[in-house]
Parts: sequence; structure tokens; C-alpha cells
Amino acid sequence: MSTDTNQKETLNILKLEELVRKLSPVLENARVYKSPRLRKVRDAIQSTYPDPVTLEQASTLVKLNTGQLDSLFVERTGYGYDTYHTTYSIARAVEKIIPFLSIGALDSDLKLQRAKNYVMSNLNNGISLEATARAAAKERTYFSTIFHEKANVTFRDWVRHIKIGYALQIMSERDYSIKEIADKTGYNDLRTFERKFKDVVGIAPREFKRYVVPIIVNGNTEHYSYSDKKGTRDMIINHGAINYFAQLQRVKQYVEKNYSKLISLDIIAGIACMEASYFSTFFHEKVGITFPDYLRFYRISKAKEIFKTSDKSVTEVAFEVGFSDLRTFERNFKGIEGMTPVKYQQTIRPCLERIA
Repeated sequence: MSTDTNQKETLNILKLEELVRKLSPVLENARVYKSPRLRKVRDAIQSTYPDPVTLEQASTLVKLNTGQLDSLFVERTGYGYDTYHTTYSIARAVEKIIPFLSIGALDSDLKLQRAKNYVMSNLNNGISLEATARAAAKERTYFSTIFHEKANVTFRDWVRHIKIGYALQIMSERDYSIKEIADKTGYNDLRTFERKFKDVVGIAPREFKRYVVPIIVNGNTEHYSYSDKKGTRDMIINHGAINYFAQLQRVKQYVEKNYSKLISLDIIAGIACMEASYFSTFFHEKVGITFPDYLRFYRISKAKEIFKTSDKSVTEVAFEVGFSDLRTFERNFKGIEGMTPVKYQQTIRPCLERIA
């Protein structure tokens, strides 16, 4: 059971709605609607929910083998059948949980409002009927009865949905282990948490991490090109991964504070608590580019900010953002921006003069 008394985070209906929005590109993919076979599978998944439709059952339905159907899903949606099915289950579960957050009686009745506030403030602890009744200044049995009558749901079922909604929110924001999620939602027994999660969501927590987290993490990317003597490379920075994984959050924060200094691979790997070679692989795999490319991009972005807000020389800016020599700075700036730093200054100066 969590003992973190400083935890301020709580369940937020807007964050759950945001989770559904992040999943919508998979569920509302137009290419599914254009394929008669995928439409038929989609309809079967929707009509049988919360009971699952296995890949084997779906394949039989559309007269394909499992490999062919899975490949068809990858071709049309970018994700396999299991990811599509799991994503649908999560979206439906969240849509089912959201009304539990907006039961009018829990806000209009002062006593029940106190009970709701107590529960929301203790999501990371065990929540008993007795303690909540005391918070509402009601006797246990009477509170249970009046809660059911006014909220049209039992207190136990309401708390279960609220806690699992909170678990989904946490899992969609940070890379915690299943045990950590159980702890943060007040379950001191992992099996109990896994059972209740599956009761509400329809899938196990591990399936969420396996199939849904990649969709969430890949939803915030930035595209840019880098040109040099070898040609032009198109690059994608996955900011979602940087914000999701704790190791990468620490790397981001360190770079933001120390970009003007020498940052070696050994230093940054230490910040991530990893061995250097493993860190390089991990960073590239999750973020989509190498760490040196990420650091180069960040330093050039800071240089642009300085050019826009000061009249410092190119040399001053180069050293201020962490480059050890002017030529390297100029080469990297041109590789990303398509023009030299001097040309960039000349381009933005008339705009700055008008603002001044």
C-alpha cells in the first residue's frame, strides 16, 4: 500500500478523455471501413464486447488464416489484430468509467460530496466503506443504502471503477511496473489488482502495457530533416517516449539544464542509470533518433531562441549553446535549418525590428 503522503495527482476526467482521443486514430482508421473483411471483424468485436474475439475466431469469420488477417490489419492500420482488439477494449472501458466520475448526486448532496472527496483524496490507499461513511458523517449501513439509492450504483462498484480508471490514467502517463500501479491505486495484493483491472477493462494490465502503451507513446512526434555531405536524412523525435519513460525524463531535464556544457555519452548514460552502450540502444529505440542527434537538435533550437531575443554574435551563441567551435555550429545549424546562422539572423532581424 502506498505511503506517499505528498502525492497530489488524482483521477481526472479530462485525462481519461484524452486517453480515448489518443486511441482514436487506430479505432477510426478510414482504411478499416473501406475493407469489407475488416469491417466484418470490427462489427464482431463491437457486438460481442466485453467478451473477446480471438484472432482464430476472427480469421474463421472472414475466411482467412490468422497470419493473413493479422497482416491485413498491419497493412491497413499499422497495427496487428491484437493491438486493434485491445485498443477497442480499453476505449470502451474508459468510456464506461467516465460516467462514474460525473454522477450528479455525488456533487449535489453535501454528505455524498464529502464521501467523493475523501475517496478521490485517498486513491493511493485502501478505501473502506467504514472510513468513507465517517468522512460523510453517516452510519455505515445508512451511508451504503443512501449512496446506492442516490448514485444508482453500489459504493463498492463505484470505488472499483474509480480506482481502475485511476490505474489507466497512471499507466497512460508513466512507465510504472504493474506492481507499482497496484501500489499507487491502493491494492496491496497484486493478484487482486490484476483481477479487478480485468473485471472492469476486459484485459490484463500487462496487455495494456504491451499493446496500448506504444500507441500512446507514439502520439507526440516531431519531424525534421538534417542535411550534410552524405545527403538528407528525415528524422522523427518521439517526444511522447521522452515524457513517458522515467529514464528519458531525467535525460531531458539534464539536457535542458546543461546543454551549454560538455555532455558525453558516459555522463548521460549515468543520468539514465544505464550502461553506455545499452543507453544508446534504448534511446534510439524509444525516441527514434540517436542521443547525439537529439542533443544537436536541442542546441540548435536554443540557438534560434537566442537569435530571436538578442543581438548576440554567431560566435557568442555557438559557445553559449554548447558547441566547442564555430565551424561545427555553423555546419550543424545549416544541416537542420537549411541556411547559415548569419543568414538566419538576417532573415529574422527585420521582424524583430518591427516588433521593437
